[in-house]
Amino acid sequence: MNIRLYKVVFDESASNIDDLYSYLSDIDKQKILHLEITSSFHCYHNENYCGYILITPKSMKDYKNVLSNNLIPYLCEDLSTDVIDNKINLEEELFKYTDHSNYKDYDDFILQMNVWILENLNLDLILDRISLRGIDSLRPIDKEFLKTI
Repeated sequence: MNIRLYKVVFDESASNIDDLYSYLSDIDKQKILHLEITSSFHCYHNENYCGYILITPKSMKDYKNVLSNNLIPYLCEDLSTDVIDNKINLEEELFKYTDHSNYKDYDDFILQMNVWILENLNLDLILDRISLRGIDSLRPIDKEFLKTI
C-alpha cells in the first residue's frame, strides 16, 4: 500500500496548534508544505483536535519528525487495515463531526478515501467478510468492487 490512512490526535485546540505551527522554522514549514498528502479531514473529537490523513508512509514519518522535533504533542494511529477491512466505518464516524464549516472537506475526504479503499480491496477480504458476517455486512464500496470482477 503506497498510501496509508492515519489518525493524528493533538492534545490541543486548533488555535493552539496554529500558534505552535507559527513557531516552526521555515525549513519545517516547507517540509510540511511538501508532504505527499492525498486528502485530509480535520475535526474536534472528544475535545481534541484530530486529523485524518491519507498520506504516504514516508511523508507521515517526515511529519511525525517535524512534530516531535518541535515538541508538539500528538498521538498517531494507522487506521488503514481497519478501514479497508470495514472494522471502522470512518464515513459514519466522521459525519458526526461535520458542520457547515467543514462539510465540503468531509465530502472531499470521503470521496478520496473511497477511491483509496477501492484500490486496496481484494476479493479474499470481501469473501472472508461474507463468511464471517454475512452478505449484509458488505458496504456499497465492497459491492462496487465486486462488480469490477
